[in-house]
Amino acid sequence: MIGQCLGQRYDVLERIGGGGMAIVYRGYDRLLGREVAIKVLRPQFASDDEFKKRFFREAQAAASLSHPNVVNIYDVGEVPGEEIHYIVMEYVDGYTLKEYIQQKGHLSDDEAVPIAIKICDALVHAHQRQLIHRDIKPHNILIGKDGRIKVTDFGIARAATAATITHTNTLMGSVHYLSPEQARGGMTGEKSDLYSLGVVLYEMVTGELPFSGDSPITVALQHLQAPFKEPREINPDIRQSVENVILKALVKNPAYRYQSAQEMLDDLRTVLAPSRRNEEKFLLPEMDDEETKILPNWRQELNAHLSSSSSFGRIQSNDSENADDQIDEDRGHGGRKSWVKPAIWVGSILVVIVLLLIMGQWIKAKLWVPEVEVPSVDQLELEEALSLLDDHHLLPKVVEENDNLVEENHIIRQDPQPGTSVKENTEVLLVVSKGKKAFDMPSLVGMQEKQAIALLDGYKSYDVKHEVRRDIPVGQVFAQDPGPNVKVVPSEQNVVLYVSEGEKVVEMPELMGLTVPEAEALLLERNLEVGDIHEQPSYLEKGKVFKMAPYESGEEVDVGSKVNLWVSSGYPSDAQVIVKNITVNPTHEGATIVNILVRDARGMEIYAVSEQSIDSPTVFPIELVLSPQKNATITTYLDGSEAEVMMVEYTGQ
Repeated sequence: MIGQCLGQRYDVLERIGGGGMAIVYRGYDRLLGREVAIKVLRPQFASDDEFKKRFFREAQAAASLSHPNVVNIYDVGEVPGEEIHYIVMEYVDGYTLKEYIQQKGHLSDDEAVPIAIKICDALVHAHQRQLIHRDIKPHNILIGKDGRIKVTDFGIARAATAATITHTNTLMGSVHYLSPEQARGGMTGEKSDLYSLGVVLYEMVTGELPFSGDSPITVALQHLQAPFKEPREINPDIRQSVENVILKALVKNPAYRYQSAQEMLDDLRTVLAPSRRNEEKFLLPEMDDEETKILPNWRQELNAHLSSSSSFGRIQSNDSENADDQIDEDRGHGGRKSWVKPAIWVGSILVVIVLLLIMGQWIKAKLWVPEVEVPSVDQLELEEALSLLDDHHLLPKVVEENDNLVEENHIIRQDPQPGTSVKENTEVLLVVSKGKKAFDMPSLVGMQEKQAIALLDGYKSYDVKHEVRRDIPVGQVFAQDPGPNVKVVPSEQNVVLYVSEGEKVVEMPELMGLTVPEAEALLLERNLEVGDIHEQPSYLEKGKVFKMAPYESGEEVDVGSKVNLWVSSGYPSDAQVIVKNITVNPTHEGATIVNILVRDARGMEIYAVSEQSIDSPTVFPIELVLSPQKNATITTYLDGSEAEVMMVEYTGQ
């Protein structure tokens, strides 16, 4: 990749980093003349359509963020036929927060808290736009050489209402900074970012991580179950108020953390105030991560039924015995029926069995929910998708998102995925397209035509209309339609540029005595061109223009006309170059202003001395160029009045 030019615009200079999905390079933007960072999808994923969709969705999500503490996204693109897909973003010349912590060991409260404030401020901005970072860690916090803090890699950000911890039930993010709900594989939200920021602040002020282990699984389980060593046990210099922020952010149950990034930001902004120096320690709520669910006490109910059945059996038995005795007495003790008592026991047992079966069915009805298979609603119109979910006894949760590929009011994606078995009345997330995203029309007025056209790459079409405008340089855009900051969808928008043709005629400038680059620049300013350049000896010094044709200075010429230049190759052999010392005396007390004008073989009036202030006799060395046909005169002016004229003749020596 290094040395390659992407999109005929971005030069790849060197590799500066990489992750599981992409490699990051330092690059150079030829068009705007600035350094950029270029994130290139790894080759093994370039042929995977699902990865590519996620790769460009991350750019679309991050590009909607505009905040001084978030790395800006400039452009996305691909190299046709080479399976190279890239994102162009702001280049931050500096180092990561992780490197800074490792260098210093740990940071003081006064240094760590302002960094945390800037990170939290960036999260407030992202969360307001329903974007969750989901991978906050010191490796993704950049510190510029100017001290600026920038949060980067919103690459796994997803709409806040649309994200679970993974795309395919695999763990994402760095396990040391993972929230308990991420480690569990449950739904993630804004509070997951706040937990991760709490870990980052913990590491900044202690130099250690709250959890560590031999494997990622070990660390993830600690996030779920284990307590951590409190920051002030490691570094007693930490203020109690700062420790309180960390303790609240690291509560395992999200319900007891900060309710929003804005709440945490407000707390951080006052945490170093003297009024909070002696505040009480934050106490962790002693609650399970999951609420206790109260189930029916089926054991007690079953025992009650059994007790009832046993009593019934005993009553039956007693009544039967009394009846038998009465019969025996009536029959004169002729003999009791031997089958009655066993029959009573069998009947009692059957009653108990029936009661157990009834109880089992009752428990099953209370606790068991039928499972259904999630249908596919991808690309369906919203009403059709809602109807299909209703048919499957599933509950919809709808969020909207811009998408350049999916038609408005149609489903972009769903969660859980089609074919997943879930309980009835499970909530299914439907991400619905709001259509193509509209962007602010850039301001092109004041740009040169070619530069403005380059920025219209990706728009449906553009037209250029040229008009004569004497007050505007030729080739400059002076109006546009649509105007700046109008919301447009680039792929559907036609743009009209109005470009100045400048003036039809211009005044020929004076070029004598200029170098070729100076003369060329002056001609281009007047929309004129340099024609043929001839080199000949002349009485002007080497490299200076001594003649131009076919136009004279001050003449009106057509725009686009060519001007031929004659440039001095050095003095001719008969030229005489001498230095004449001119002594000038002040005419009065105080400063006298001296100007010395030379007319010699160079053919121009040359001020050898200009606006020189003297208050005592002063000698000025004056260089003269003489020829057999041209002597020289030296005219001295004092305080604006001619004081002396000296003639210097050609001697040929």
